[in-house]
Amino acid sequence: MKKFIIVTAIIAAGIAGAYFIILNFSYQQTTAPKISFNTEEQPQNNAPAKDFSLSPIAGEQQPDTTTNASQQPAEKQSNNLTELALKQITDSLAQNNPGGLQTIDDQQWIGVNDPDQLAQDIAANASGKFNINDLKPVIKDSDLNISSDNSKENLTNYFLSLNQIIRDSSKSIPPDIFTDTSKISLTTFNQLANAYQASFNRIIKLETPSSLLSIHKKELELLGTEANIYKKIANQTTDPMTAILASQNLTDVNSEFTNLQKDVISFMEKSKITI
Repeated sequence: MKKFIIVTAIIAAGIAGAYFIILNFSYQQTTAPKISFNTEEQPQNNAPAKDFSLSPIAGEQQPDTTTNASQQPAEKQSNNLTELALKQITDSLAQNNPGGLQTIDDQQWIGVNDPDQLAQDIAANASGKFNINDLKPVIKDSDLNISSDNSKENLTNYFLSLNQIIRDSSKSIPPDIFTDTSKISLTTFNQLANAYQASFNRIIKLETPSSLLSIHKKELELLGTEANIYKKIANQTTDPMTAILASQNLTDVNSEFTNLQKDVISFMEKSKITI
C-alpha cells in the first residue's frame, strides 16, 4: 500500500539523517602504528626502536602544506554521491506520483510505496558507486628520489628523516581529539587532512634507498589515502554521503599502517639498524 508523507518531511529527514550521522561520527582511533626513533638514548640489545610513528599523531604546530600540483596525491574525479542520492529520491517520487503532488489541508503530500526500502536502496546505490581506490594516490617510481646507496648509514638516515617529517606534520593536530570526541569539528578534519598531506609532500622528496622502495611507496599511498579521506569528511556539508562512506575506510587504512609497521621493524632487524 502506498504511504503518503509530507514533501518537506522526506527531504528534510533524508538530509538531516545523513548530517546526523556525520555530526555524531566518532573517530575510533585504532592503536597508532608506532615505531620510535630516539636519538638521545640508544635501545638496548641492538634491537630497532619501536616507538616512532608512521602516521601523524597529536602535536601543536600548523605544518607548511605549500606544494605544487605534481606533489599532490592523485585523487580521481568522482560524482557527488549526495546529488546522486537526491536524484534517486526524486526519480522514485516521480514514479510513485505520476499525477503530481497532492494537497491535503494546505500541505503538499507525496506517495511512497516503502520509505524504508527506498532509504536502503539509496544507501546501497551510493555505496556501490563509492570506491576507496579513487582516494589512493598513484605513486610512480619516476616521481621518487631513488638511491642505489643501501648502506646502513643511508638506511638509518632515511628512517630518521621519515620520523622527523611525521613529527613535524603531527604538530597541527590537537592532542586531545582522540580522547575527547566532543572537540571534533570540521576544522579538526581539515587539520588531520593537512597533517597527512604535509607528510606526503615532504616524504615523496626523500632520498630513498632502493631496498626500501616498496615500504616507501606504501607509506606514501597510505598517507595520501588518509589525507583524501579526511578531505572528504571535511566536505561533509557539501556531500555528506561520500563523507560517511569515506569515513568507514579509516579502520582499514589504520590496519594497513600497522602492517607496514611490522614490515619496517622486520627490515630494521634484518639490517641490524638501531636508532
